[in-house]
Amino acid sequence: MCDKETLRVVVSDPALMPRKGREGDAGVDLFCEVFHAGATRVKVRDGKATFCCDEDPAMVLDPGSRVMIPTGVSLAIPSGYAGIIKSRSGKLSRDGLFCDGVIDSNYRGEIFIIASNIGTKSLTIRQYEKIAQMLIVPILEVKIDVVSHLKETNRGEKGFGSSGSF
Repeated sequence: MCDKETLRVVVSDPALMPRKGREGDAGVDLFCEVFHAGATRVKVRDGKATFCCDEDPAMVLDPGSRVMIPTGVSLAIPSGYAGIIKSRSGKLSRDGLFCDGVIDSNYRGEIFIIASNIGTKSLTIRQYEKIAQMLIVPILEVKIDVVSHLKETNRGEKGFGSSGSF
């Protein structure tokens, strides 16, 4: 059993509180705040997203589109750690929603999820829906040393696919 660090969190709405789905889950779920006070704060970076703010607020993300989705959450990650944003396995495999990012321990602003629809169909993301997961991981501090060459290994410069398929 190891000691637990404290993750301090500020949320704009209690429904957005990061939490684990089950005991033993590696990451905490992050939820989307498509609308806040009747307006969207989603940042469309590439492609097209449409918004509907009726009784079921949502965003429709076209294939190939990339957005930054607000979570309504700011947090203080303990020093020596980072938050790694990852796709939720089911959303990625079923719908093609790819999420990624790194949250540094010294960042105190709202967390935005970088999300891309890598699927072939438009994807609806609803207000307060679980959109990504965040892993809190230890970070190794390293010293960078410039050298003229690197120590040889049995792999060398062999890259992608170099170990074969079977």
